[in-house]
Amino acid sequence: MIATRSTPMPSTSPTRAPARATRTRRRWVAVMAAGTLALAGAACSPQRVEPSASTSGGQTVPFHPLYFSGAAPNATGGVSDADVTFQRGGDVLRVEFSEDQVEGVGDQIRAASWSAVTVASLLTGAPVTGTYRFTYTGYADGPSAGTLTTVAVLAAQRGITIDPKATMTGTINPDGTVGPVGGIPQKLQGAADNGFTTVLVPAGQRNDVDANTGNLVDLVELGKTLGVEVAEVANVYEAYSTLTGQTLPRSTGSGSDRLDDEVYAKFKAQTGLALSRYGEDESRFLNLPDAIQEALIDSALEAQGNAQRAQDLSDQGLQAGAFEAAWLGAAEMHAVVATGQALIDVVNGDLAATVNRVTGAQSAETDMYALLDSLATYDPANISDAAALAFAYGQALDSYTLSVFAENQLAGISDAYDQGQIGDQEALTQLLVPLLYFEFAGSMVDYGRSVFEVGRDLAGPAISDNVDLEGVADFFRKGADANWAAFNDVVIHSIAVQYEASDERVVTALADSDLEIAISLTQQQAIDGLKQYIGAGEPNAAYAQLGYAIGNYARNALLLYKYYSNGELDEDFQLTGVKSERAFNASLDLGQEQLSSIVKVLQEKGAQPAYQAALLESADIDRNGDVDDKFEALRYYWAGFVSGRVMAYLGGFAGSGFAD
Repeated sequence: MIATRSTPMPSTSPTRAPARATRTRRRWVAVMAAGTLALAGAACSPQRVEPSASTSGGQTVPFHPLYFSGAAPNATGGVSDADVTFQRGGDVLRVEFSEDQVEGVGDQIRAASWSAVTVASLLTGAPVTGTYRFTYTGYADGPSAGTLTTVAVLAAQRGITIDPKATMTGTINPDGTVGPVGGIPQKLQGAADNGFTTVLVPAGQRNDVDANTGNLVDLVELGKTLGVEVAEVANVYEAYSTLTGQTLPRSTGSGSDRLDDEVYAKFKAQTGLALSRYGEDESRFLNLPDAIQEALIDSALEAQGNAQRAQDLSDQGLQAGAFEAAWLGAAEMHAVVATGQALIDVVNGDLAATVNRVTGAQSAETDMYALLDSLATYDPANISDAAALAFAYGQALDSYTLSVFAENQLAGISDAYDQGQIGDQEALTQLLVPLLYFEFAGSMVDYGRSVFEVGRDLAGPAISDNVDLEGVADFFRKGADANWAAFNDVVIHSIAVQYEASDERVVTALADSDLEIAISLTQQQAIDGLKQYIGAGEPNAAYAQLGYAIGNYARNALLLYKYYSNGELDEDFQLTGVKSERAFNASLDLGQEQLSSIVKVLQEKGAQPAYQAALLESADIDRNGDVDDKFEALRYYWAGFVSGRVMAYLGGFAGSGFAD
C-alpha cells in the first residue's frame, strides 16, 4: 500500500530549496521508472618519413601495443607489432585492416582504431577524408592501446615516427585524455622482456594491482628493476611528445562564455518559458492526493531543485546555465505529474484509464514529426544556423528513439496481457514505464525546439563552398558509431560472458536503468529512418546526421568512460565514484580547455556559438557538484567541443587556432 502520510511540496523560495540533486538527466527517467514500479508493485628517435612507392604517397608508422592475457596466477603481458599507413585524398574516410591470422584483429581493436582516427582529426583539424590502413601481426584485441594508436595516426598524418623503444598503454577519450586500463604490471614485464626502455601509463595509475598477486605495485619502481623508464601521461599531447620527440600543436586561448545581448535575451526568454511550464506542473503536483505526493516526493524535490537552480543562475546572469537547468526541471516535474496521475489509476485498478494516458502520451511522436517538418524548411545561412539546426535534429532523433523504445515496451506488455501471462494489476504497473518514456520524449521535442529558437538567425561566417556537408556528417557519424561499437564490445559482451547471458539481454537490462543506453541502443537504425522521412537528396538530411553524430559521439564515449574506463559501479551498475581521481580531473580540465578554445576560434571568426557557450557555462557549474554532476559536466565539455569542431569544419577553418 502507498503511504497515507502527506508531505506537502516545499516552497520554491531560496531558503528552502533542496540540495542539488544527485541524479542527472543521463538516468533520471530510468531511476524514476524503477522507483515507480516498486511503489506500484507495493501497490623510438623520431625521423621524417618520406613517401614510398609501396604506399603510393602514404606514410607508415610502426607502433607496438602492449597486451595482457591469462588469469591469476599465470597472467602475462607482451608486445604486439602493428603499423598504420595514411594516404591522403579520396572522397570519404576509409579505415582498413590487414591481419596475418584468421580473425587476428578483434572487434575492440577495430573500434579503437576508428576512434583513434576520429580523435586525431578532431584535435588537429586534419582532413576528414583519406585512407588509414592498420596492419597487425598475430592476434590483437582490446581498447587499451587507444592512445598509442592515436599517436601513431597523428605521426602518420604529420610524417614522423614513434621511438621504436617506447610504447604505452591507455585508452583514448574524445578530448584526447588518457583513460585508465588494467594489467599494467604484466604489460610492463612484457615490454621489458621485449627490449623496450620507455613505457607510458595513464595519469593516476603509478600504483596498479598485480593481477597475479593482488598486491599494489609502484610501476615506476618496478620499471627501475626491469630497466624501463615508466612515466604517467594525462593526455595525447604528453604521450605524443615522449613517443615522438615532437610537439603536437594544440588549440590555445580561452573563449568567453559571456553571451552577447541578443543571445542572452533569447536564453532568458526560453528559460522563462521552461520555468512557467515547471510552475504549472508543480501546481498540478500539489493537487494530487497526499499519498501520491508522498510516493513521488523525492523526484518532485529533484525537479524543484533544478528549477530553483535555474532561477538562482538567472539571477546571477548565468543565463545559459539557467536555461539548461530550467528545461531539466520542467521535464522532470512534467514526468512526475504524469506518473502521479497514472498512479491514481493503479490504485483504483482502472486499466482502461491508464491505457488512455499512455495513448495520449504517444502524441509526443506527432510533436516530433511536426518539429521535423519545420526543420526541413529551414535554410541555414551560416555556421551558427547550421549548429542550431543540427542540434534540433539531434533532439528530435533522441525523442523518436525514446518513443520507439517505449513502443517496444508497450508491445511487450500488450502481448503478455493478451496471452494471459499478466493480469490487470501487473499490466497497470508495467504501463507506467512506457508512459514515463513517452513523457520525456515529448520534453525532448520541446527542449530541441527551444534550443533551435535560441541558436537560429544569429551572426556567423557562411558555410564554406568547398565543404562536403555529407562527408563531414559521415566522418562524425563514424566516430559516434566507433564509440558505440567499443562500448558494445568491452562492456556489453564482457558482462554477457560473465553472467552467461546474451548480449541482447544485457544491453536491454542496462537500458532499463540508464536512459543514455536506451537512446543509443536504437540510434543507428533510427537515423536512417529519419533521413528517409526528410527525403533522399534533401540537404537537411546531412544536418540530421550531424545532429545524430554530435549527440552520440559524446554520449557513447561517456558510456565507455563510465562503464569501462574510469567509473566505479555498484552491483546494480549504478555510478558510485571513479577509479582514478587524477585521470578524471585531467579529463575535466582538458575538456574545459578544448571547449573554451573552440569557442574562442568561433568567436574570432564572427560566429555566435550559443550552444557551445551554454554547454561551457553548464559544465563549469556541474563540475563542482557530486560524481553524477561531474560526469554530466564531462559530457557537456565533449559535446560542446565536438559540435564546435563541426562548425569549424563547415566554415572551412578546421585548422585554425592551433599553436606548438
